[in-house]
Amino acid sequence: MKQAFDTAVKWEYIKNNIIHKVDKPKRKRKQVNTWTIEECNRFLEYAKKDSKPHFYILYLLAIYTGMRRGEILGLKWTDVNFEQKKISVSRTLYYTKENGIFEQSTKNEGSVRVISISDFVINELKKHRIWQMERKLKFGIPYSEDGYITANSKGEPLNPNYVYNHFTKMIEKAGVKKIRFHDLRHTHATIMLQLGEHPKIVSERLGHSSIEMTMNTYSHVTPDMQQESSDRFERALKKLHGVK
Repeated sequence: MKQAFDTAVKWEYIKNNIIHKVDKPKRKRKQVNTWTIEECNRFLEYAKKDSKPHFYILYLLAIYTGMRRGEILGLKWTDVNFEQKKISVSRTLYYTKENGIFEQSTKNEGSVRVISISDFVINELKKHRIWQMERKLKFGIPYSEDGYITANSKGEPLNPNYVYNHFTKMIEKAGVKKIRFHDLRHTHATIMLQLGEHPKIVSERLGHSSIEMTMNTYSHVTPDMQQESSDRFERALKKLHGVK
């Protein structure tokens, strides 16, 4: 609205932009629910044993990368650079009653991002790819080289609506705290910050528009970070002066 009224002033349709006199409403901070490292490992352990491989790889990527559900569902094998250990995020998978399952490019160039992944994630992706190829050869299921990573057991894109029910069941079986699927993204960010990762890196992995957005969202981690930083500073000075 501010931009629209500024344009109206520029074109001399109105004299002043009244939006400048409006106070912004205070945004209510949403509570962030997350898992601990132990809960993440417990959940993934049960998911690997008790669920279909395409669901397991979905959960693994959510916890280890912080990507959104639609971004993971939209990932294709061509988005993975196994040599450089990176994933490119450039599309999202959606579902509507009118259009069914469809993919859409990310909003703008700033939303397209590259996420580094660990050796463990690379190995799990390779195992999943082998599983897909074995099913293709054995059952003639139409998995393709440029197909979806989280394609279901029939080789079709996974319906985002199916994820909620399966995720809820796996939480019950694993005996971990009930959270939303989107909270896996919060879990990834929170754990990285707790481990001392720079907020700028976390912001880039999540695809946030600014580091300020990241810090505002995960302000609950800040007090612990400040305390740990203070303790490290003290240890560094004492070590320099030979004080134990």
